[in-house]
Amino acid sequence: MKLFLRYLFGLLILAIALGTVWVIAKNRASPPPAGEAYRLVPEWPCLPEDLVLGQVAGVDVASNGDVYVFHRAERFWGGEQIKLEFITSPTVVVLNSETGEVIAQSGEKTFVMPHGLTVDDQDNIWLTDVGLHQAFKKVRVNLSGRIRSWSARTAPCISVNWRQG
Repeated sequence: MKLFLRYLFGLLILAIALGTVWVIAKNRASPPPAGEAYRLVPEWPCLPEDLVLGQVAGVDVASNGDVYVFHRAERFWGGEQIKLEFITSPTVVVLNSETGEVIAQSGEKTFVMPHGLTVDDQDNIWLTDVGLHQAFKKVRVNLSGRIRSWSARTAPCISVNWRQG
């Protein structure tokens, strides 16, 4: 019995030592974030009463600080099969990062099921639609905030060889 307890005690010490080494290594590899923590900003965004912000599929910030929000408007998706019906409301909302006010809206009758958004280093807006199996490139907006052009690249979701759509 004494031998078993010594063996068990040795395993416990070994587990504690390995756990300590792992925690130290993990902290060195990815230190805790520094800087200001996220905080709630009351009354942000400042949306007009007629704008319903649906399920949000993506958010990103352009180099000028504008916040792009890609949402599903009145469409709700709970995992059921997606019907190929375009969303009639605007699905892309551009917000002023300081005030939260809407600068521009677009994307009505363009998307079926918004899925993701990213802003690249040239401020092009890339949007994906899982219902259409398409990725869209929104060329940088002009100074008035209006969209200059839309283009779509079509391919199955699993493909990396896109063809011009």
